[in-house]
Amino acid sequence: MPPEVAQYRDTIELWQLSKHVTSGSGGRDVYVGMTRYGYAPSGDFVRLPARYSEMPAWLDDEIRQKTGSTFLGEYGRGFRSIVLRMQDYTGSYSTEWVLY
Repeated sequence: MPPEVAQYRDTIELWQLSKHVTSGSGGRDVYVGMTRYGYAPSGDFVRLPARYSEMPAWLDDEIRQKTGSTFLGEYGRGFRSIVLRMQDYTGSYSTEWVLY
């Protein structure tokens, strides 16, 4: 793949997120899931490692804006979503948040 094409492909980030909060006699429990997808050096679109401690700041901000809470926070609503972030040729980023 030519570098001119790869530079655009590599600016795409896709995250699958889920958060479910339950209340019981012992308090509130938070269950979260996070999966990241992207392009491997081979050019294949693959699942990549994702840890909360390595969550990018832009994604943390997006979660706070959309849900009113942090990803691990016990308050705020639960959700299941796909978050897609892209960078265009000018260097500007755009983000799409899709609930499912």
